[in-house]
Amino acid sequence: MISLTLLLWMTLVLYVFYFAGHVFDLLANIPNWKSGEVHDVTKYRAFYSNSSPKTYFLPLVLGTPLVSLVTLWSVWQLDGSIYLYIGISFIISVIILVLTIKIFVPINEYLFMSPESEYDPEKLKELVSKWISLDYLRLLLLGIGMLTSILALHNYLINL
Repeated sequence: MISLTLLLWMTLVLYVFYFAGHVFDLLANIPNWKSGEVHDVTKYRAFYSNSSPKTYFLPLVLGTPLVSLVTLWSVWQLDGSIYLYIGISFIISVIILVLTIKIFVPINEYLFMSPESEYDPEKLKELVSKWISLDYLRLLLLGIGMLTSILALHNYLINL
């Protein structure tokens, strides 16, 4: 059986990678297509012709709620604060998963997988603006999830 310390660290590490990936995306990737201009989105798509940020984020989108759930199940009998922190961490990971599937995936399909000939310049700008605004929300949620994971690990380690 996996130790609780390892599960708490895994939850935290997944959140750290997830958060760091979105900070990188915000600083390095998004500036290349945030104008919402067809040319900029097309150029960005061409750069990621063999791979995409999806390769990095997919294991995190799915792994974070899964590991958080296993960790939550493992701490259910412990001190209330650890259970509360991991519970919040799990709930946030599920909210982010739902947000990603319901909002970001459809927008990503239009932005990065539709034939260029199907782009409507107005719709493109609107979706880019929506994506960027909601990405700040996602980053905030990831920060809270990361913080609650830190607090859970900290509380567990000081109570050993």
